[in-house]
Amino acid sequence: MHIHGVDVVLFLHIAVAVFTFAVAGIMLTGLAQMRRAESVAVLRSWERLTHRVEPWFPILVAVLIALGAWLIALSKKEFSWSDGWVLTSVITLVIMEAYGGAVLAPNGKKLHAMLDAAPDGPVPVDIHAAVMNPLVWAGAWGETGLATGILFIMPTKPSGAWAVVIVAIIGLLAMAIGYRQSTSAVNAPSDEPVTVV
Repeated sequence: MHIHGVDVVLFLHIAVAVFTFAVAGIMLTGLAQMRRAESVAVLRSWERLTHRVEPWFPILVAVLIALGAWLIALSKKEFSWSDGWVLTSVITLVIMEAYGGAVLAPNGKKLHAMLDAAPDGPVPVDIHAAVMNPLVWAGAWGETGLATGILFIMPTKPSGAWAVVIVAIIGLLAMAIGYRQSTSAVNAPSDEPVTVV
């Protein structure tokens, strides 16, 4: 049996993608549980989990881009950076990185600080509002949707326009689901706000 280098790199690319979806699953599960939390203690336990796994995303996306570049180099010009599905995948991953750094990470840090300062008891209204932030929900679901779109166009390799349309549609549908989750109340929060100084 002879194992080719390209097969090993492809395996690593797939393995990292699977791990990335696993992390996304933990994040979305954590969001859903935080949304339903009736006490600060329960909310804090789920937030700590998501706070630990969230930093993996930029690392995993960077590794996926690097492994993808390696696969293109090993393809002996069968694939190139100008292919529509390749270009769409790379640009989408960069957009995901930018949104994560500009919106998701700062909001995650803010919620973490608020929960560190909050006493145990019912969830205060300001913390509940931070948990239900539509930008976080739409972004977390949207990024998972965009990643799913990339996962679809990798093996199917559609032309440029179709690659963009497919990824955009899946991403927008996922964003809509996330936004809807953020606007449907589950628990009535306490009227006691917690202010972080």
